[in-house]
Amino acid sequence: MNRFVEQWRNFWFPESSAYNLAICRIITIASQLVFFFPSLGFHISLVDSEVEFVEPQLFIYIIDAIFPTDLVFTSQSLTIIFWITAVSGFTAAIGLVTRISALIFSLGNWFFVALQFSYGEEHHQEAIFCIFLLLFALSPSGKRLSIDSLIGRLRGGENDTSLSQADMYHTAMWPLILIQILLAYAYFSTGIAKLLYGGLEWINGYTLQRYMLASAINSDRSIGIWLAQQHVICYILSIATILFEVFFFIILFFRKATVFFLIAGILFHMGIYITMMYAPFFQHIILYIVFIDFERYLPRDRHTPSLPDVDAGSSKPLTR
Repeated sequence: MNRFVEQWRNFWFPESSAYNLAICRIITIASQLVFFFPSLGFHISLVDSEVEFVEPQLFIYIIDAIFPTDLVFTSQSLTIIFWITAVSGFTAAIGLVTRISALIFSLGNWFFVALQFSYGEEHHQEAIFCIFLLLFALSPSGKRLSIDSLIGRLRGGENDTSLSQADMYHTAMWPLILIQILLAYAYFSTGIAKLLYGGLEWINGYTLQRYMLASAINSDRSIGIWLAQQHVICYILSIATILFEVFFFIILFFRKATVFFLIAGILFHMGIYITMMYAPFFQHIILYIVFIDFERYLPRDRHTPSLPDVDAGSSKPLTR
């Protein structure tokens, strides 16, 4: 039992300098601010329409139970929440009061996403991304590449390019590992669902043709309309889709397959967008950064002890 506990601890809490987490913080939050940030005008139009919630999400249900509806769900309140969320996102990205900023930013995004879903159609490409935003508040994501770390160095005289043993963290990798597992689970569950509910008919090519043609016509994608008429290509793409989704989890155990699956994932999501403009899952592409070991490429001086040669999310030495 003790050996199992030790292995479990080593898996979730390997030693890290927190640079991987810090770089992920900057890229993820900046992407949310620039590409995926909620539209204030859209959400104001929802609450001003005076339409009742179709299916209030849990987060919205809790808020609605605590605060009066006419206090929170108004254009004035949404505007205030919007700008507080935006400012906290900027301060979280630069690492100023990082934990509090990241917490406010994640909850603000959760609020707007849950509000949109409460009025009807739900998607799930935002789910893992929003979880990752919250994890920055629960981990030492501001220990590196941040205003907080700069202030700490000025106060204590620490050299940011020198990593002593005291600079190593055992709680900097678990958010990245968790997102890796969630991504693998999301792909696996999607692939298995296709097989369970569609059976072999899902990979006969005709099913993909039907979905692609309908989506391409609705979104006026000429390349999608053409591709939907190529049965052999759709047959191959159907099989490739199932193989990619069902076996994506392999990269959790065989790191040499990471590059192959990540490139396949980028092509997969971009292909969906180009041909159908349907569920592009660009957030998933951004989340692929959790598989990159940035620490390996950081410049080090002669005072910097070398880190164990491990890949992101793994406590085992890489096989050369």
